Amino acid sequence: MKKDVIIFQNSTKYLNEGTGISKGILYCHSEYTKKNYCSCGACDGHCDNDGCACPDCENTLSYLLYSTGKMLCEKCNKTLIRINIYNLKNILKSNNIPNPAFKCNICNKSFCNELYIPLMHCMKCNFDMCPSCAFEKLISLTESEWNSINIDIEKNAEIFYKGKNSGLGNIYCGKNFTEKNFCLCGTCDGNCGPTNGCPCPKCDAVLGYNLYLKKNGLKCDKCGSLLIKTKLGFIKKEPKFEKINLKCFLCNEDNNNQLDFQNIYFCYKCKHNVCQKCAYEKNIKDIKDITLPKLPIIFFENEIRKTIKNNKNKNLKICNQYILSLRKKNENGKDICIYLKTLIGKIYTININDSEYVWKIFEKMKKIDNKFKEDNTILYYNSNILDNNDFICDYQIGNENVINIMIKS
Repeated sequence: MKKDVIIFQNSTKYLNEGTGISKGILYCHSEYTKKNYCSCGACDGHCDNDGCACPDCENTLSYLLYSTGKMLCEKCNKTLIRINIYNLKNILKSNNIPNPAFKCNICNKSFCNELYIPLMHCMKCNFDMCPSCAFEKLISLTESEWNSINIDIEKNAEIFYKGKNSGLGNIYCGKNFTEKNFCLCGTCDGNCGPTNGCPCPKCDAVLGYNLYLKKNGLKCDKCGSLLIKTKLGFIKKEPKFEKINLKCFLCNEDNNNQLDFQNIYFCYKCKHNVCQKCAYEKNIKDIKDITLPKLPIIFFENEIRKTIKNNKNKNLKICNQYILSLRKKNENGKDICIYLKTLIGKIYTININDSEYVWKIFEKMKKIDNKFKEDNTILYYNSNILDNNDFICDYQIGNENVINIMIKS
C-alpha cells in the first residue's frame, strides 16, 4: 500500500502529495479561490489532492525542487522549466515549433491530454520530466544531502538583486541557468538577471512565495478572489483573452506594452490583474526582506505508525492527527460496530471508525473496564494478533465482526 508523504512545515502547515494523475503535486487542503476561478477554469477552488494547487503550494514546491540541484535536462544538463502543458503548447505554437510528445523521459508516461499538469521541460532539447518523477528526486534526498542544501542556502540567502527597468518587480540571483535563447521567453541570454530578463525558476518561485505570504493587493477588486501568478505572455497567447483590457487596476498601466516574460497576477474569472511592479511594491519593502521557504521534514506514514504511540514528540503527534484526517477523507473510513469477546464468553460492544489506530480500541475499552491495558491485553482477529500501530482497516475488520480478547496472566 502506498504511504502518504507528509511534508511538515513551521509546526502548523502540512502538505501532502496528490493522487492519481496529480502525483508529485503538493496540496495544503485550503480553499484559495472560488469554484471555476482557478487558472484552468474548471476546479472547485480547493487545494485538495488533485486539480490545480494553490499558488502558495506551487511556489513552495518549485523552490524545494530547484533547491535539490537535480532539476536538470539529462541531455544538455541545463535547468528544466516548470510549466503546465497548456501554456507550453501555446508558446510552441506561437513560435511555430512542433509539439513534443509530452511524455516523461524517465517513466515514459504520456501527459499529452493533461493540459494543466506542470511538467519539467527543457526549452532546448524538449526533454520532459513528469511531476511524480521530479517529486521522487526531492523525497529521495538523504538527511546529509538536506543538510548540505541548508548550509548552501544559509551562505547564499542574501544574494538577490532587485530588477530594474523592464525587470522591475522581479528578483534575480545573477547565475547562469540555461543557454542563450533557451529560457522561457526564448530571447534572453540564459542568465538570471541581474537586473532584467527572465529570472531563473528558483528565483521566480522565491518571489512568488514571498508575495503570497502577505497577499497585499493580490485579490481581485471585483470578486475578492485570489489572483493567480502567471506570465504575461501566457495570457497574451490564450485566444479567449485576446481582446481583454490588461491594465493594472492598482497603477492603471497598460500591461499589453510589457514584455512577455514578466509576471502578472490575474483573475481568470473577472480578467482583473496586477502588474509585477505593483505586486512587488505592495509586499516587499526591501530586497533584504526576502525570505526562503523552510526546507521540509519529510515523514512517511509507515515510519510514523511505528513511533507515534510512545513518542512524546509533539510534532509527530500533530502529523499523526493529520494523517488520520487524510485517511478518513481519501480512503472513505467507515464508522463500524465491533464486538470484543473474552475467553469466558463476555462480549463488549464499541463503535469506532475503521481508519483509526488499533490502540484507539484500548482507549474505548478502558472506559468500559479499566482492567484492559495495552501491556497485558492481546487482541486477535482471524488468527492475527493486532498491532497497536496498525490501522483497524488493515485487518479488514468490518461492521459487527468479533475481535477476541486475551488477558496475559
